[in-house]
Amino acid sequence: YKYGYKKNYEGYKEKHRVDFIVDNIIGIEMKVYRGGRQVKKDLFYQMSEYHKFCKKMVALVINLTQEDNYRIGKDIEQKLKEVMDTSDFVVIVKSPLNSP
Repeated sequence: YKYGYKKNYEGYKEKHRVDFIVDNIIGIEMKVYRGGRQVKKDLFYQMSEYHKFCKKMVALVINLTQEDNYRIGKDIEQKLKEVMDTSDFVVIVKSPLNSP
């Protein structure tokens, strides 16, 4: 426990491995985006699967390309809306190389 929250790094829920789990409620999945579609596909699969065990899901994507953070996030969100309620997930995309 730290700051009153129980956290697990690489928490396991049945056969699944979530990067972080907070209070057995929030699942956090992290990815590094270098272009292409694989990260988006992986996040869609993982978040939709892990949502069965975690009420809320957070995707943290580190964008190492010149692509627009907003567009990457919206692509992921659009796909997730097919299987999850928008109040159950958030997608955060940040570019450490492109940020002011």
